[in-house]
Amino acid sequence: MSIVFGHNNFVIKRVSPKELGLENNPEMKNAEIQLIQKYAHLYFIPVFPIGQEWVLRRDGKSYHLINDLQHKLLYRYPSRVHVGAFALPIILILGLLGYTGYEKISQYQSERRYAAEMEEKSILLNKQLDSIDNKNSVIFSFESDSYSDENYSVLKREGDKFLIQKISGEGEMNTPNFIDYHLASKDEENTNDSIWITKQEIIKAIPSKEPFSKKQISALGKSLMLSNIYIIREAYFKEDTPDEAKSSLYNEFVNYGKNAVIDSLVPSSKSEDWKLSKTKTVNFKERFAIKTESRNSATLYYHTVPDNIQHTLKVNNHKIENKGDQSSYNY
Repeated sequence: MSIVFGHNNFVIKRVSPKELGLENNPEMKNAEIQLIQKYAHLYFIPVFPIGQEWVLRRDGKSYHLINDLQHKLLYRYPSRVHVGAFALPIILILGLLGYTGYEKISQYQSERRYAAEMEEKSILLNKQLDSIDNKNSVIFSFESDSYSDENYSVLKREGDKFLIQKISGEGEMNTPNFIDYHLASKDEENTNDSIWITKQEIIKAIPSKEPFSKKQISALGKSLMLSNIYIIREAYFKEDTPDEAKSSLYNEFVNYGKNAVIDSLVPSSKSEDWKLSKTKTVNFKERFAIKTESRNSATLYYHTVPDNIQHTLKVNNHKIENKGDQSSYNY
């Protein structure tokens, strides 16, 4: 690839012979006196000036002027270097300024959007905090100084105090995170390492005007920011058929959510035969079975305990479509 460079000029001032009293001079007939700005160019874009000169332009040709006339013109029409001779540097500087300005505006707009999102999240987290009772499984998820998550299961609430216990380990990747947290918290029966924390300390850790800052939580002895409150309000039925019982007609499911009572199983086609196991009460980590020769759909009706709230789930192709499989429970 070749680099195109060279020199050229452009006119910055035009003077008629009449202005100089030379209209009767035969050499000035059909002529124009021009002040030209010479410049060096790169790819035909002016880079820097290389001088100015008065010339006589006639019949498409340029001629040098005698020294006396040159001096006269320089005296009468003094001129500075034309800014156009610096076109390329000016373009680069303007481009840099424009890019910098665009970046600053984009950053400002991004910070405003983030601040608005944080304000909305702050309102939501405060509402969730107020709604916590001892009927639902609740997880506090904090962000630490190392930007890793620290999750605490809420074991009990008494007034404006919460008994919490840190959750360790990672859950299975094929189930929603909130179910893994729930599983971990329910597996923890020993509460010796649990800690009481006040509602005010948790509110202090909710991001608001300073969204990127962590706050010192004295009860936990570290700086944290509350990023999510996970509230589990439903059952979660995961297929877990023992190897010795597996068949194309029979499936067992384990409840990894709230305690539940199965009310009924209604197939989409009334002529099909669907059977539920005798066990209808399915508490956490308890199982039940479905037997059918159909791969069509059915509707499973159940209610959670102790709130007695009714829920429905679709059963399709021997699989239960839990609501947690399609949506996040970070609410």
